[in-house]
Amino acid sequence: MDETLVKQISEKYYKYSIRIIVGIALLSLLIVSVRFSINTFAIPLVISVLFSILSSWGYGAAWKSVAKSSPKNLTKLYLASSIFRLLLAGIVVIIYCLINRGEKEVILEFIFIFCTYYVALLIFDCIYFAKVEKHTGK
Repeated sequence: MDETLVKQISEKYYKYSIRIIVGIALLSLLIVSVRFSINTFAIPLVISVLFSILSSWGYGAAWKSVAKSSPKNLTKLYLASSIFRLLLAGIVVIIYCLINRGEKEVILEFIFIFCTYYVALLIFDCIYFAKVEKHTGK
């Protein structure tokens, strides 16, 4: 794959994923400020945003590297990175649950917020890279 095309695709990916993350954060803050106390949602929101940004950055960097070096292995990357992100998300949720043992409502709020980000980015990744694959003819 052409290096300029790879660079354009990865830059668009970063830009769109950050927009999605910020959009969900702003929507969450709006809903929380109207309906609930911001104090209970601050930590889950920060953790979810940081995880989403870091995982999107890692996914984009891995895609860019594989697309430049061996584009035929992109399908393996899609599978492996999805599994890796799922495992990392599970570890984050388990750690949060262990830290907040006995606080069922706090844990459920965190899981709801975290899963919202996870599912939104998972859907975005699938749609975005399906369109990329269709556009590049692979």
